[in-house]
Amino acid sequence: MQGLKNLFLPKFEQLSSDIHTVQTNVQNRFQNLENTIDQINASMETLQVDIHQQQSNLELQLQQPLPHPWRHSPLYSNHLLEPLVQNTQPAHPQSITTRPTTSHETDDPLAGGLRYFTPVSQNPGFQHLFVPARGRRELSGLRRLLIEKARFKKGSVIDLHFPNSSTIAILVHNDYAATALDLLRARGLEPIDKFDLYHPDNLGDPAFRDKYIEERTTKMKEIADNQYYTTIEGLAYKPKVQLAVARDFLRHNKITAQYIQDLLQRQNSPMAQSQPPKGDLLTLLTPEDDDMEESTQHHDTNNSLSTIMDATASSVHTSLTGDGEPAPAK
Repeated sequence: MQGLKNLFLPKFEQLSSDIHTVQTNVQNRFQNLENTIDQINASMETLQVDIHQQQSNLELQLQQPLPHPWRHSPLYSNHLLEPLVQNTQPAHPQSITTRPTTSHETDDPLAGGLRYFTPVSQNPGFQHLFVPARGRRELSGLRRLLIEKARFKKGSVIDLHFPNSSTIAILVHNDYAATALDLLRARGLEPIDKFDLYHPDNLGDPAFRDKYIEERTTKMKEIADNQYYTTIEGLAYKPKVQLAVARDFLRHNKITAQYIQDLLQRQNSPMAQSQPPKGDLLTLLTPEDDDMEESTQHHDTNNSLSTIMDATASSVHTSLTGDGEPAPAK
């Protein structure tokens, strides 16, 4: 009997090892498939936004009056046609107002839908960049500041929040992280290399000022962990990006699998699919560049969390009514 055991035991162990290896390979392939689907969904959504933007530009061009063909004729003479021009000009000419195009809107060579033809990212996922800040400001203004002054590409800033009163966290895609760091450093802004979200010093609530460090650390961990859920909920206006961010947070054990299941049920519910998106026309065409109603609610939630983390900074915290833009970065 012992001989049979010695004969078959190594084979059973080898078989168990092979099964474990196959299971691991299947899980890895399934994970890679999910990453690919996320990237394809993000690319398709970007393509849709680009198409809408092109359509908006064409409609704007159609509203402009056509030039007079005789003005471009070689027979045209200012001297001969001056009386005719004077008689045909309206007494009060109306000026045509067009939206100015800033230089950073044309920086992307893949605009207009060409991004659809690029390969799927081999570095899926998202990461936070931490930058020093002089107190809290309204988040929509900071997003515009990064785009207009720091030259961030539109749609690259996935989320913003304050982990404490002197630090801003910028959530970007892994593929854009190196570019974002270069843009910040090019303007003399040095990101924080290693920022500890759970450090008890991030907690500025006076109620915890005299507490033991263990209690302060526990409270800070509770707030920081809850921020991941707040970030996901704030992306409800872009379901595909919301799901991609949630899956990445799950891969890093920042949220629970049950939350992902609940999120999928909410996104696939008939009520969610039947409700039209909220916001004005410009918001619906370019959701990455403007704060939507849901995003504003997300910012309010972020600000309430930040108040707990540092109640002493309430004097510098502004509301979301547009109380002014921070000074331009030099």
